[in-house]
Amino acid sequence: MKCNVARDLLASYCDGLLEEETKREVEAHLTECEECRKLKESYTAELSAERTILEEKENINPFKKLKRKIKRIKVRAVIAVITASLLVICAGVLTVGEIIKYEEFPSWSGVIQTIEVRSAIHHLMKGDIDGFFEYVYMTEPLEKNFDHVYRPEGISENSLPSVSLDGKEQIENYMKDLLKSSYDKDIKGNYCEESYFSTGYTDDVSGMKYLYSSAIVRVDDLDIEFTFISKGNSKFDTYCEVYPVEDDESDSEISDEVENSYINDFGKACDFLDYVNPGNYMDTMFNGSTRVRLYFEIDRPKEDRYLAEHIVTENSESRRYGSKYSDMCDSLEEKGVSFSTCDSCQIWFDPDGECLAQTMSTMIRYGDSEAVVRFTVALTPERRYIRTDTIEVINGGIPEDIINDYLEILYYLGD
Repeated sequence: MKCNVARDLLASYCDGLLEEETKREVEAHLTECEECRKLKESYTAELSAERTILEEKENINPFKKLKRKIKRIKVRAVIAVITASLLVICAGVLTVGEIIKYEEFPSWSGVIQTIEVRSAIHHLMKGDIDGFFEYVYMTEPLEKNFDHVYRPEGISENSLPSVSLDGKEQIENYMKDLLKSSYDKDIKGNYCEESYFSTGYTDDVSGMKYLYSSAIVRVDDLDIEFTFISKGNSKFDTYCEVYPVEDDESDSEISDEVENSYINDFGKACDFLDYVNPGNYMDTMFNGSTRVRLYFEIDRPKEDRYLAEHIVTENSESRRYGSKYSDMCDSLEEKGVSFSTCDSCQIWFDPDGECLAQTMSTMIRYGDSEAVVRFTVALTPERRYIRTDTIEVINGGIPEDIINDYLEILYYLGD
């Protein structure tokens, strides 16, 4: 190896950066060349001096690193204390909300329910109907002898009540298919926005507090508003209202008929969940008496509603609406007849007709006599109407003309 080459490699040799073969060639040259050997010793001395200076600089303040470390520990401790304090404050507020149950106070239950409701809505609006149904409460099957459940004559003998395990499963599958098909038709590929969430407490008719959550989903020009009421174990009663997005520039009112024309099949299917699972009325079915319930949402004929009276006052106009249905009921009451609103008894799934039917009963009284009238309501997303082929009268002495007047009302509300 020539001197000029060896000298070019000396710096790398002193730093230990040469490959083994090159290193051996440099060392062989150094044993033969005194000048290169002296240059190598000079490089080694300079390198040793630089390292000594660096070590002395680092040892000037032996506590410098320790001080930096202590400073970092203090900063972390302050951050930890602040974080812990905020967590304690949040926990205190949530605990107060859990105890006093004021609507404006958040609570542990409310936070958990908000998370669950958001998850349910996310599943529904991305078309995961099975995931959505994990949160939907359906009446649990009861261990009863279902031979004693009132079975209307007009529905198939293969029909199953929703309180039986098979009936509950078939109704769930029926609703899932309905939601899936309507989702594919009306939602999939369209603009969709989850625009509002809220959770709070409200009172029921008995004054008890319960948690409810509201969620509004906007689909094109349609708002679908869901209400979730906790039933425990991440299950909720679901209620739904569908309406077109209001036009801020228009002050004119939209008629019910026009407004309903905006509602797509998906909105109707979501709204239909309200009627499929109205609650558990097993006490009514099995105690042998008719319990009055203020719930009568059978659809009336479109021509039923009319303007009965138009009164003009000094400051405004007021209108009183009437209907043929209410006139027929008023006429019966004028004859001395009293009757309850319908008592919802049981939801049935008819596999032969692939439809749902809800059994209902009402009691009419005339003098000292009573009669129970039972029938079913056909449940569809489009409308709910009485199936006249299922009307059954258990008469306790009421004159036939009075019974016929009442049956005329039911046939008017029928199919």
